[in-house]
Amino acid sequence: PVSHSFSNASYSNNFTYQVSLTAENLAGCTSMVSKNVEVYPAIEAAFTPSVAEGCHPLVVNFANESQGGYSYSWDFGDGASRDVFAPVHTFNNYSDSVVTRQVRLVARSRYNCTHEYTTDIVVHPMPLARFDTDMLIDCPPFDVPLTNTSLNADHYHWDFGDGNMQDVNHMNVINHTFDNLTNDIAIYDLQLTASSTFGCADSSRQKIFVYPRTYADFSMNDEGCSPFAASFMNESVRGNTYQWDFGDGSFTSSTNPSNVYFNFSERDTIYQVILTSTSRNGCVDTKIDSVYVYVQPDAVFTATPTHQEFPLSTVSLNNLTNEGPWNYRWSMGDGSSFVNRNPADYTYAHWGEYEIQLLVSSIHCIDSVAHNIRIFPSAPVAVIDTVFPDCKPLEVQFVNNSLYGNEYLWEFDDGVTSAEFEPFHTFEEDGIYNVKLTVKGDGGISYDYRQVEVYQVPEADFHITPDIVMLPDQLSRFFNISKYGEFYYWDFGDGNISHEETTTHQYTEVGVYEVSLDVWTEQGCRDRMVKASAVTVLGEGEILFPDAFKPNMSGPSGGYFDQMQLERNEIFHPFWEGVREYKLEIYNRWGEKLFESNDVNIGWDGYFKGKLCPQGVYIWKVMGNYNNGQTFSEAGNVTLLHHPR
Repeated sequence: PVSHSFSNASYSNNFTYQVSLTAENLAGCTSMVSKNVEVYPAIEAAFTPSVAEGCHPLVVNFANESQGGYSYSWDFGDGASRDVFAPVHTFNNYSDSVVTRQVRLVARSRYNCTHEYTTDIVVHPMPLARFDTDMLIDCPPFDVPLTNTSLNADHYHWDFGDGNMQDVNHMNVINHTFDNLTNDIAIYDLQLTASSTFGCADSSRQKIFVYPRTYADFSMNDEGCSPFAASFMNESVRGNTYQWDFGDGSFTSSTNPSNVYFNFSERDTIYQVILTSTSRNGCVDTKIDSVYVYVQPDAVFTATPTHQEFPLSTVSLNNLTNEGPWNYRWSMGDGSSFVNRNPADYTYAHWGEYEIQLLVSSIHCIDSVAHNIRIFPSAPVAVIDTVFPDCKPLEVQFVNNSLYGNEYLWEFDDGVTSAEFEPFHTFEEDGIYNVKLTVKGDGGISYDYRQVEVYQVPEADFHITPDIVMLPDQLSRFFNISKYGEFYYWDFGDGNISHEETTTHQYTEVGVYEVSLDVWTEQGCRDRMVKASAVTVLGEGEILFPDAFKPNMSGPSGGYFDQMQLERNEIFHPFWEGVREYKLEIYNRWGEKLFESNDVNIGWDGYFKGKLCPQGVYIWKVMGNYNNGQTFSEAGNVTLLHHPR
């Protein structure tokens, strides 16, 4: 036996195959026989579902993709079947788990050839969205507990209908608070969407009703001192009835009430005010605020005595104010103040009528009381302090030791008066002055007198002769012509002094000296005279002449020379010191006088009658005296030289 598989992939036409069998024996004899084998067309069942997995109820469209088929038989795996080419089938899953349905297609050709094809359809159970709540209508804030009783779900989406949403992955109780700020009942459409992981979803709805919210609110003056009158302004919204609890045991149902608070304790007290507002729907709201009632001081004191006469002026104060956390301030009416509770006795410095005020305060509250006391004035007492005598002009700052006065008149006995309390006055002339002080006060008039003695001041003056002296032994005499002097002090400017009335002095150094004389009287009054450059002290007298000079060839110069310009030898002149009187004469060799000068600072310029004298030897003669009176007379030769041309 031989087997062979014949195929026909045309799906539409029969194929005929001729099969030949050749038999041969051992002798080599053969025989052949042929027969035809007919192969019907091939058939292939195939289909594609529109969806292979989905949620209950799952509608699936099947696309038949079979080849070579003539009739078709469908088995959907859920007990349903159909004999159509391309069916539509709805798969259901009423369980709580996933269900898989095997769909089978059997295709049959015209030649009764068959082929089948299967695939699985997965059907997920559909979630069932359910929830429960205890109440569906209430006053805001309406806190609604929501119990999730859904089935076959993994994720839950809550839409509360007021714009708020919440996504959770559990079935715990959800609380949501609904509000209503309008004047009408608010309706909120609450929806729960339950979905599975695969995406199957179901939803459930419920309406929630919320009454309009009422707001309890009020304003007030919330602090003050006992007794404190508080006024309340009701600012509630959508309220119908009101209940006030003032916290002090008082109640009222008025809309805008007032209440008087009392605080009889020793400390500040806080009262809780409660307003309960109820709407027409019975919704309630409460507002709580505080009223601060502070302890009020009651200022009381006594002042004794109330009347007395100065210099008695001491007052005792007795504070009778109620106890409390107070601050105290006493104003005594004269600018003085104290801050202690019980001040010591107070003594006024002056008479008068004074208002004593006690101000008692805490941080918040205050009270005051005042009493008047009177101190009558004493008679004034005029007293001038001692004035010591001194030299004129005598400047006196008078010291007034008077008592109880308010007006003063000073008479200085020199025609001048003053109304100052302690005047300053200058007595210009020497003598004895009787000063009078008149004091007027609230209690009368008083007088006092004081004698002021002004001493004569000396007048310093002196004369010096001679005021120009020459070393080494010329004296200066100092004549004292001062007036009213008793004691003297000379300062000669060179470190030497003298106490003689009139004296002489011999200087030992060249220079110009300042001389001063101080003069005192018997009472110590002093005057002084100072003379700057009073004495000029010159060195020892001498005069020297050169033995040659060279005149200026450009013409006569007049002969004036400066001893500081010794380098110029154009003028014949002496080098001198201490010369007071002087006469110089110049002669030629024939005895003719060519030049004469009586000024020691003017010499011969070498010219005679405007013409330059010839070069040669000339004779000079000089005579005169020095500052100390000593005379001199000398003669000599001088050579006049011409500058080379």
